[in-house]
Amino acid sequence: MTQKGLVRGLAASLMGACFFAGLSIATSVAMLARVEPTLVSPHGLLIRGAPDMLVWITFALIAMALALVSLVLVKKVTDAEAVKRDFGVVAKILWVLVFLNGFLAIATIFLALFSLGIEGMGERAATALQRRYWLGTFVPVLLAAAVNAVGAYFLRTIAGGKMLMMNIFKKVNLSVAIAATVLMVIASLYALHGRESSSSGSTNQNWEWILRGRGF
Repeated sequence: MTQKGLVRGLAASLMGACFFAGLSIATSVAMLARVEPTLVSPHGLLIRGAPDMLVWITFALIAMALALVSLVLVKKVTDAEAVKRDFGVVAKILWVLVFLNGFLAIATIFLALFSLGIEGMGERAATALQRRYWLGTFVPVLLAAAVNAVGAYFLRTIAGGKMLMMNIFKKVNLSVAIAATVLMVIASLYALHGRESSSSGSTNQNWEWILRGRGF
C-alpha cells in the first residue's frame, strides 16, 4: 500500500473510532437511564429490521476494531504532507459532527420546554417524556459531541505539523474505544437484568423487547 493509502486509512480509522465510540457512549448512557435512545438511535436508518441493542453493541466493537487498526497503521506512516492534508479533512468532518450534535442538544432543550404542561398528559407520561428528552437525547448527544471534539482537536493539531501528537492520540483513541466497549457491556447487562427482574412475561418475549430497545 502506498503512503497516500496508508495515511487515508489511518485518518479514516482514527475518525471512525471517535465517531462510533461517541455513539456507543451516548447509547450506553441512555440504556443505563432506562430510556430508549432517540435521535442517536439507528433503528430504521442504518440497518432496517435489526434489533436495536445488537446494533448499539456493534458501535462499540467497530470503535475498538478501528482503534486497533490505527495502532498498526500509525507505525507505517511517514508522509507528513499527506498527513497534513488528510488529517485536516477528517478533522473538519468531526467538527461538523460536533456542530450537529450541539444543534440537536439545543433543539432538545426547546422540545423539552415546549412539551411541559401539554394539555391532557398525565404526570407519569409527562415525566417519561422529559426523561426521554434529557436522558435519551440531550445528555447522549453532548457526550458524543465531546468525544468527537477531542478527536477533531487532535487531528487538527497533527495536521498542523505536530506529528508527535499522533502517538498520543492513538493511545487516547484506544482508551476511549475501550471505555465505550466496557460501558456498553455494563449498560447491556444492566438493561437485560432490569427487564428480567421487573417482568413476569415469558423469557422469549422479554428478550425480544429488550433487544429492540423497548425494555428500558
